[in-house]
Amino acid sequence: MCLIIAKQIGGSVDWQAVDSSATFNNDGAGVCYPTKAGTLARFRSLEYADVKTKCQKLEKQGLPFILHLRYATHGKVSKTNAHPFRLKSHGLMMAHNGIISTLTIPKNMVDSRALARELDAIMPRGFLTDDGRLTAVEDLAQTSRLTFMDASGHLFFVNEDLGKWKNGVWYSQPSAIAPRPTADALGSWWNPDEWDEPKPVAHVMDNYHARRASKTQMATPRKNAQTFKPWKPTQTHPDAPRKGGKTKPVKKGGKK
Repeated sequence: MCLIIAKQIGGSVDWQAVDSSATFNNDGAGVCYPTKAGTLARFRSLEYADVKTKCQKLEKQGLPFILHLRYATHGKVSKTNAHPFRLKSHGLMMAHNGIISTLTIPKNMVDSRALARELDAIMPRGFLTDDGRLTAVEDLAQTSRLTFMDASGHLFFVNEDLGKWKNGVWYSQPSAIAPRPTADALGSWWNPDEWDEPKPVAHVMDNYHARRASKTQMATPRKNAQTFKPWKPTQTHPDAPRKGGKTKPVKKGGKK
C-alpha cells in the first residue's frame, strides 16, 4: 500500500519511518510544493533518494509539501504514474493512497491518475470546501485517503481520520509511524499465544459506514461508474456435492 506524507508549515518529518516505508513502497516517488510565484511545482522520480533530497531542502526552507511513495497495484511502474497528479482546471495537486474501484481505469494507467482526471473534468472550482461536492468525492474514494494542495500550500483531506498526525505532518498509514517493539517486548511479540486479535479492516469499515450514515446529502452515481459490490463468502461448502451429484446416507456402523 502507498504512503502519503503531508507536511504543514513548520512540520517535522519522521525520516526514519519514511525511509523504512520506502524500502517496499519503491515504485516511484513524487513531491509537490508551492512556489514564490504562486504556483504549484512538482518533482517526480523512480528513485526515492532523489525525491527525499528535494523534500529535505523544502523542509529546511519551512515549506509545506505532499510527498508520495508508490506501491504499484494498478498501472505500470513509470514516472508518469508517480504521484502527485495535477488537477489543472482547479490549480490543485492530488495524492492518493488506496484502491479506486468506482471508475473504469484505462490500461497501464494508475487508478489514482484516472481519479484525478475524473475530478478535474466533473468538479466545479472550490469543490473541496463544498460539503455536497465533497460527498461525491468521498463516494468515489470510498476508504481511500486523498490529499490535495492548492497554490498557497493549503492542505485538504478526504478520509483524514484514517491517517495520523505527528509533529505537524500527516501520514496516510498510521502503521508507518507506529512505535517499533523494544527488546523487552520481543518475547510477547513473537509469541502468537499473547497476540491480540487484529481487527484493522473492521475498524476501517466501521468508521467509513459511520461517516456515510451521518451524511445528509448523498451523491448521485455517475452513469459510467461501476457498481461496488462487497465480497460475500460462498454459501456452498467446498466439500458439498456438485450440482447434479448424489450422496447416500451413511448408516450407523455401515458403509456408504
